Order: sequence, then C-alpha cells, then structure tokens
Amino acid sequence: MVAGWITADEVGLEGARVRYPAFRVTLAELLDESKLVPVAVTGDQDVALAGVQRDASLVAAGDLYVCVGEEGLAGLTEADKRGAVAVVADQTVDIEGTLACRALVIVDDITAALRMLPACLYRRPSKDMAVIGVAGTDGVTTTAHLVRAMYEAMGVRTGMVGVLGAYAFGNNKLDAQPDASGDPIAVQRLMATMLYNGAEAALLEVTTDGMPSSGVDSEIDYDIAVLTNVRHAGDEAGMTYEEYMNSMASLFSRMVDPERHRKVVNIDDPSAPFFAAQGGQDVPVVTYSFENKKADVHTLKYQLSLFETEVLVQTPHGILEISSGLLGRDNIYNILASVAVGVAVGAPLEDIVKGIEEVDAIPGRCELIDEEQAFGVIVDHARTPESLSRLLDGVKELGPRRIVTGIVLSSIASLRL
Repeated sequence: MVAGWITADEVGLEGARVRYPAFRVTLAELLDESKLVPVAVTGDQDVALAGVQRDASLVAAGDLYVCVGEEGLAGLTEADKRGAVAVVADQTVDIEGTLACRALVIVDDITAALRMLPACLYRRPSKDMAVIGVAGTDGVTTTAHLVRAMYEAMGVRTGMVGVLGAYAFGNNKLDAQPDASGDPIAVQRLMATMLYNGAEAALLEVTTDGMPSSGVDSEIDYDIAVLTNVRHAGDEAGMTYEEYMNSMASLFSRMVDPERHRKVVNIDDPSAPFFAAQGGQDVPVVTYSFENKKADVHTLKYQLSLFETEVLVQTPHGILEISSGLLGRDNIYNILASVAVGVAVGAPLEDIVKGIEEVDAIPGRCELIDEEQAFGVIVDHARTPESLSRLLDGVKELGPRRIVTGIVLSSIASLRL
C-alpha cells in the first residue's frame, strides 16, 4: 500500500490557514499500487517520491517527472535541476549523468500514466469524499459555486477545483495554477489537500479544454454528474461535435450504481436524453427546466432586474422562494441546476435556499460592479460572438434604459447600462 501523509505545512492564504500534506512512497510501491505495467524500468526502484509533475517548471525535490511529448523532453534538464528523482516516459531518454534522477520508467501509454500515477501517489482522495462533476458549455463555473455553497449550508465541508481557483473548503483558497481544473495531476493533489483539511465533498468543473480522447479522468470517483447545456460552435475546444459530446458524456457513463450515483440534466437542452442515457439505466435522473412542468425542478414564477433575481421554484418536496444577486435568465438555469443537485442528495429545502442566496456574484460571470456610480456596470467573460450576443439579450431583459458595450482584453465584455 502506498505510504500516507507524513508531515504538513500551514500556509496562510487570504487570511486562512491551510495545511498541506507531504507524501512519501517508493517508485516500486507506486508502480505496484497503480497496476501500471511498464515496458522497462531502469535504475533504483527504491527511490522515494514526494509528488508527481508533468510541467518541468513546477518540479520540486523528490518529484516524479512525467515526460510527455516534445515539450516534456525539452523540460527534462530543468526537471532534473529542480530535483526530479525519477522519470516516466513513452520513449527511451538518457538519464545518465543527471544530478538527481535515479530511475527511468518506460510505458506504452503516457496518458494512462498521467491519470494513474498521481491518483495512487496522492492516495485516491476521491474515494473518501462525495465528488460532484459539473459539465457543459455555459454556466459550469456558476453552478459549481452554487452547489458548493449549498453543501456548506448543510454543514458539509466542501472543496472545489475550477477555472477561478481551488478551495480546501469555505474561502480557504489553495495554491494552484490557473489551468488546474484541466490537469489530472493537479486535481489529484488538490483533492488530497482538501481531504487532509477535513473536506467531505468536492466540486469539480469538468473541462473539455485539452481533455484526452478518453474524456473525464477515470481515476476520479464521481458520485454526481451534472449537465448545464451543450453549445458547440464550430471546432469547440479543438474537437468535433462528436468528440465534444463524448468527452462530456464520459462523466455520465461513470454513473452506474443506483444506490450512490445520480445524474442531473437540463431537459431544455436537446442533448439531455443522450446524457441521461449514459451509464446505468437504473441510476436516478433528476431533471430541471425553465418552464417544462414535467421536470422534477422547474420555474413557477420569476422576476429579473439589474440588482437581483427573484424566482419561485417547484421541487418534488415543495416550493422554494429564492432571491439571488446573480443576474439574468441564464443564472436562473444555474440556480435550477443547483436546486436539482440538492433534490438528488436529499438536502433540506432551507439549506438549498440558504446556500444559493449566499452567492452574490461570480467574478466575470454577468457580474454587477457597484462602486456607487450613477450607472450600472456588468462584467462578463464572453469568449465568442455567440456568448456575447446571448449576454446582451439577457441584459436587455433586466430593463436598462440603454446599453453601451465595450470589448476589452481577454474578450471580457464590460457593459455600461
């Protein structure tokens, strides 16, 4: 069995004290635990490993370096100088004469190694937490934040990994790279840190950007799969429509246990039947919709304004009255998705409402900027012409007298109303 945590450092981030676990396992133990069958192993298999990295610039002393492609080969010297003690590659590389590297593992499938090795070294943290994966084109980040707030309103310490950062629980932010949500190594390490800090659940934004063809990381043990919507414009994320769909569907295909797993889908989206059909046919599916009364969760009444959103939501267990600082029709969908997750896990209705209402704004997601100015300002990270058009249509529903649109760096749309 892989060795456990041996020490911890406390680091203050944003006023919080977060404990970071340290790991120690030999290369032989890691290979045995991962069930990875190497083509060849040379060097000292008893070398002690403290972590896994594929980015040479992030390697620390005692790390295992996973050498991927030409970029990985180019970073081999830097990884060695930074203290990598072993290398995994899918081709023979020369480690003779290096300063730190003591072992080389050759594998057939480097993508499988990227998934399996960090999961085992960091002791498969997802096995000891409830893990909710949120997939879709739009609304993923906001939905993940809402669900996390709902879990914490239930008294469940909940971590998160997403495009806006990683959190151990509450506002305790973790040290993570901006693209951590799409990095299988980073996600496993961050989840291990969450678990070490007492997290009982984790929200993961399931990104399709850069995702391997096999889709969602098969080494993460998900409990709930959530679909927001699918909007595929052209070559989305470098994928064809079929690849894009299959990448997200791989999350739902892991929902096979009717006792533990749940699927949550937006039945207003044409792709909903496809996703609901993935995985086990007996796994409960909780549906949500803006107007479809056949959905388990749907809107009864709503009112939009520039400063708040009020919505009356029907659930199988009663009606919820929610007042949210999140603006626009699209955010009602995100609220409905969060309510549906609450229904799926049997959350008390008052905790569902409390959690959702505690989220006033999501940075760059139809975010109202209030500096006591005489006009309203909304900032949104609209990345495509389609998403900008949808944003403007949504803002019109808020009842402004006029709209002035400004496009600034990184395709952030700053709208003055």
